[in-house]
Amino acid sequence: MKSLVPLFLLFVSVSFSQTTDYNTKKGFAANGYDVVAYFDNKSVEGNKNFVTKFDGVNYKFSSKKNLNTFAKNPEKFVPQYGGYCAYAIAAKNDKVGINPEAFLVKDGKLYLFYNELILTFCF
Repeated sequence: MKSLVPLFLLFVSVSFSQTTDYNTKKGFAANGYDVVAYFDNKSVEGNKNFVTKFDGVNYKFSSKKNLNTFAKNPEKFVPQYGGYCAYAIAAKNDKVGINPEAFLVKDGKLYLFYNELILTFCF
């Protein structure tokens, strides 16, 4: 019976583990913008010909190259806070949509915001 305890604990921890709530407006992360392009300091809308799924979320890319880059290390490119406005989550614990052209890449992480004015005042 003792041998079943670790298995039970594993089952319980997996069953109750928290999953990320992603902002998937328009059916895609980042409102369909290319999350890899943000790391080149560009906000570029993705193309329906370059789509993939990671962690149950659809992502669009502007090129096959960016799709392949994402596929090699998707965790690097996933927006923080599930793609909701980073300011609203941090300051008010509120899930607010984003303007996909209002973004910041800092310390290798992507943050999205509901408007560009936030960037002016906060960073």
